[in-house]
Amino acid sequence: MGASTAGERGGREPAAGAMSAIGEVAKQLQSNYRETTPKRLRMLDMFLLFVFTTGVLQVMEASDNGGVVRGRSLERCFAEYVVCNMVLFLVVMNFMG
Repeated sequence: MGASTAGERGGREPAAGAMSAIGEVAKQLQSNYRETTPKRLRMLDMFLLFVFTTGVLQVMEASDNGGVVRGRSLERCFAEYVVCNMVLFLVVMNFMG
C-alpha cells in the first residue's frame, strides 16, 4: 500500500512545469528576436505572417463553400493568390530597398 498513484503525487505538476518552461523559452525567444533582429527583417517577417494568414483564411472560406469561392474554382483562387502575393512581395522589397 506504500505505492502512490499519479493523483497522490500531483500528476499534473510535470505538465505544468513543462508549460512553464515552454513559456519561458517563448519569452526568451521573443526578447532575443526583438533585440537582435533588424527592423527591416522584422517587417519582412510580419509581411510573411500576413501572407500566411491570408492564405489560411482563403482556404477556410473555400472549404466552407464546397471548394468554390464566388463562382471560381479553388485552383483559380490559389493561382490568383500566388500572383497577387508575388506582386505585393516585389512592391514591398522595392520599398525596402
